Amino acid sequence: MISQAKIRSFLANPGHRRKIIGILKLVLLLFLGWAIYQQVFRREDLNDIINGFAMNFRWKNAPWFVLCLILMPLNWGLETEKWRILLRPELILPFRRALAGILTGISVSLFTPNRIGEYGGRLLLIPADKSWLGLAATLTGNIAQWIILLIGGLWGAAMVGPKLLPWMEDLPGWYSSVLWGGVTILPILYTQMGRLTNWLKSRNWRKLRQWRQWPKLEQALIGYKKGKLIAILVIAFCRYLIYSSQYLFLLYAFGVEVNAMEGLAGIALIFLIQSSVPLPPFMALVARGELAVLLWASYGANELAVLASTFSLFIINLLIPALLGGAAIVKIK
Repeated sequence: MISQAKIRSFLANPGHRRKIIGILKLVLLLFLGWAIYQQVFRREDLNDIINGFAMNFRWKNAPWFVLCLILMPLNWGLETEKWRILLRPELILPFRRALAGILTGISVSLFTPNRIGEYGGRLLLIPADKSWLGLAATLTGNIAQWIILLIGGLWGAAMVGPKLLPWMEDLPGWYSSVLWGGVTILPILYTQMGRLTNWLKSRNWRKLRQWRQWPKLEQALIGYKKGKLIAILVIAFCRYLIYSSQYLFLLYAFGVEVNAMEGLAGIALIFLIQSSVPLPPFMALVARGELAVLLWASYGANELAVLASTFSLFIINLLIPALLGGAAIVKIK
């Protein structure tokens, strides 16, 4: 049996470390290539998407497409700054290196369930002794984004849900009140993360405490002040507004005519369901993959235009950053 001492001795050799890092890079890049192949070239509806581009894109609508492209770096730039704020003051990370961490996280998340690889990908670009801090910052930032997504999704359901599913009008009034009441309290609880963590600390969380890094992670969560967490929620909202607008602009680019407010509400509902947020059982009746087509069809949009819009959003917001993340992985030392 190989002892920990032998493992440490093996890793202490610079040549051995370089070989291991090289193998890990290769494995990550192979998985990234496989994920891109599966999600782009192996799609069953790829021909429909190509036809959607050919039949619905008009050069007069190209400015909408360009605007969506311009917003992509702003979207991920805000996410980078959100992460940097949560890392400070324990770790001052230059913007360029933090951005590389964000892009690496996107790359790894592309081939992991529920994008869990985003955590590991980001940690590759920060010092090993600060991994607990990177984990705390990523977790805290993602919770903020989830809260905004949930609030936006409920607003979208209230705006366009009855048009998509008429029977929603028959839901009792108290049901909506309970939902909104529960969601409204989430930002308040979020800004009290330090107190909540202290409360958990007073409980007997044996399994968590067995993890050697847990005390440091716990301390990082306790250290987040209310003002910083409010700022993170504001940045999360700005990001949400940006990528919702990107989707709307792509719908316009492919000739889908929809009122801006109703369009954003429909997009909010789609994001809510596609992000696998726990929902009441009746919402499961709508298949996630068909929701966009079902929703925009009620506004007179054809299926091919909707497919082209949603696929373009994937290309711009995830595939291009993932490829840049792949380049960042290659440069990791």
